[in-house]
Amino acid sequence: MQIAMLSAVTCVILASCASAPRRTMLTIEDYAFIADEIAAKLQADLSTGPLASRTSGSPPMVISVQKVVNLTSDLLPTSIRRALVVRVKDSLPKVLLEEKNIQFVIPMELVRAGAGTREWEEGSFTERRPTHHMTVKFRSVTRTAEKQRTESYLCDYQITALSSGELVWSDQVEFKRWAEGRLWD
Repeated sequence: MQIAMLSAVTCVILASCASAPRRTMLTIEDYAFIADEIAAKLQADLSTGPLASRTSGSPPMVISVQKVVNLTSDLLPTSIRRALVVRVKDSLPKVLLEEKNIQFVIPMELVRAGAGTREWEEGSFTERRPTHHMTVKFRSVTRTAEKQRTESYLCDYQITALSSGELVWSDQVEFKRWAEGRLWD
């Protein structure tokens, strides 16, 4: 009986050692999580936060979404950077944006990069007189100890008024990914 129990414990230990270590690199699910969290926070602020006082009669708020600044060790392909801003824009209810007189426009560099694709809606490029910029900064901190590695990620979204430089809205999403095992595994 003791041999069978020892054998079962050994199998469990070996199976866990043989499995691949978890990676700290960002995944598609992480990007989707970030964009969805920020969209939910922005929608909440449009409904009950500092932007809730806006109405359809408020001066137009035309937000140009700037490219993502990557201050992490991860590579962020252009398509992922574009998705981080487009998914936020597309997640906000159009009715709410109309009620608040808010419009998102696409910066020219993204227009050129997405030209010829179905990614942009009809009319996305018509009124391109931005009054605000949305910036996205991605940061990370790495902590390693023996065979363990933890990557803490922080993604910060900000909307700034172009006329005054005033920060109109800001929020962030943070999370950690960890891995265990040798780097050469």
